[in-house]
Amino acid sequence: MLIFLSDVISALIYLSLVVKIDLDRNLRLTLNICTIFTSSCALFSL
Repeated sequence: MLIFLSDVISALIYLSLVVKIDLDRNLRLTLNICTIFTSSCALFSL
């Protein structure tokens, strides 16, 4: 699960760099989704 989680985070960082201009307007929404996703993953990994 940790390996999967790190891969997801790396992918999100890469995508955010590639489409940074598009994400700027929806940055808060994106961060909220990422936070919820990582929180749920952390809970499931426990």
